[in-house]
Order: sequence, then structure tokens, then C-alpha cells
Amino acid sequence: MDLEQIIRLYRITLKKSRIIHRLFYAVGENLMIPLFETLLRFRTPSGDPLNFRLKLLLNQWEPETVAFFQKVVQTGDSVLDIGAHVGYYTCLFAKLVGPSGKVVAVEPHPENFRLLEKNTRRFQQVVRLNVAAGENEGEMILYDAMDSINASLQLHESKREMMVTKCAEELNKRAASGFPVREYKVKVIPLDKVLFGETKFRIMKIDIEGAECIALKGMPHIMDELEIIVFELDRGNLETFGFSPGDLINLIRNAGLNYFYILEAKSYIQVSVSELEKIGNSLQLGHYINVAATRFPL
Repeated sequence: MDLEQIIRLYRITLKKSRIIHRLFYAVGENLMIPLFETLLRFRTPSGDPLNFRLKLLLNQWEPETVAFFQKVVQTGDSVLDIGAHVGYYTCLFAKLVGPSGKVVAVEPHPENFRLLEKNTRRFQQVVRLNVAAGENEGEMILYDAMDSINASLQLHESKREMMVTKCAEELNKRAASGFPVREYKVKVIPLDKVLFGETKFRIMKIDIEGAECIALKGMPHIMDELEIIVFELDRGNLETFGFSPGDLINLIRNAGLNYFYILEAKSYIQVSVSELEKIGNSLQLGHYINVAATRFPL
């Protein structure tokens, strides 16, 4: 039984008792999480849900995507991690590429970046950039209105309303306080301007809550060199920025990455462009899929 199955079982049994749930949550937050963080040398955002923090610590977050990277990332590779959060994938990449490789982690959220620095400081092959990837240089507001992984350059009102309703009874700090909106002024940079010519990246992961299109428009030269991109396809997030799943797919295709694979169940399934766009357009609010695009067939 994996962690997700345990969480589901807990939700339909012990969690129904408010007293037991409070006891388990207190033990998890004050004993289990600090112990795992110390042993694993990986810090998680204190205001996030307990189950999400455990998934990060136990390497159970997005297992299908982790498995894909374990297959394709090679020793000595250069990997670009856009939307690095607190370093879950950055640490994975650092281990896979080894000391001879390089990982550039891009994360604009100041609190996430602080934890990213702590979690990756032991890896000399990691370079960290506390900026947002965009099409033009400047400043923007980063909205942190739900939990740390959903911070975005646009305020997702409908998604936030759904989260507030769904998690109103949860015990984590953000939910208990009604998910207050936090705003951070962040620097935005076209990544071609700071990274192109310095490193030739073979693989990129991008997950920036709907801002993928504006980030890709600011890095056409880097895109032309990539062999593999793994991206989050989330219709609701993209539409908040005025884009559609088809817009994101076409930007990637224009860079010469024409083979698409949906990552699921520790494997991947090849789909046509039309199939992928249809799936993307059918995604409901709050739902997403992770997709790999490659320059050559796998």
C-alpha cells in the first residue's frame, strides 16, 4: 500500500472523528514531519497540507513524472527546472546528473526560494535563480492565495474559491486562516537573456501555474536546443493568462518538439497533437496532467 492509498483510507475512516484527526495531525506536524525533514535534509513549507508535505519528503509526489525523469536524465546532463518550488525535482535532477552535470532552478517565490536554497545547498551542480521566467524584463506581482505550489503571476479567483470551500475544515495553517492572499513583487526575466550561450540544456521541466506560454516566448533559443520538455497542462491555469492548451502545445511544436507523451502510472503513453489538445480542453478546474514533449521519438 503506497502513501496515496493510506491517505485515502484515512480520509474515509479515522479522519471522520474530529478528535482523532486533530491528534494525528498534531503528531504529524510536530513530530513526524520535523523528524523526516531532519533525516532527509529537506524542508517543506510549514503552511501546506500535511499529506502534500509527506509526499514531498517520501518521494511520493507525481511518481509517474519522477519515474520518467529517472529514465531519461543522464549523468552529465544539463537540466532547466522552471518553477522549482522548494527543490523536489531539483534535488532529483542533481542526483541524476551527478557532479559533472548542471541544474538551473528558477523560482520567484521568496519563501519557496529560501527553502530551495536550503534543500539544494549540498549540490554544487545546482544554480538557483530567484526570478520569474517571462517574455519581457520587468516586475510583476506573484499571488500566493492557496498553498505554496499554486503561487502564480495571475490571481486564480475561481480556483481559490474552490480551494477555500473544499478545504475549509482542514487543519493546516493556510486553510485555517481562510487562505489569505499574499502578494510579492518579483523580478521577471526572459531566460534567453541570462542563460542562452552559457549552458546548452538537454532537458527542461516547466510548471508555473499557467504562465508557461509567456515563459517560453522569452526563451526561443533555449527551446531550439532542448530535446525533452516536461510540462504541466492545466486548462484553467492557462486560461487565466489568456491562453489555451492548444497555444502551449503549438509553442512547443514550433520549437521542433513534435512527439507527445502523457505521463501516468509510472509509464508514458504517446498521443497525437489533436488527442492531446482534446484532453487538455476537457480538463476540469483544479485538474492537470503532466506531459513530455520530445524532439525524437522515445
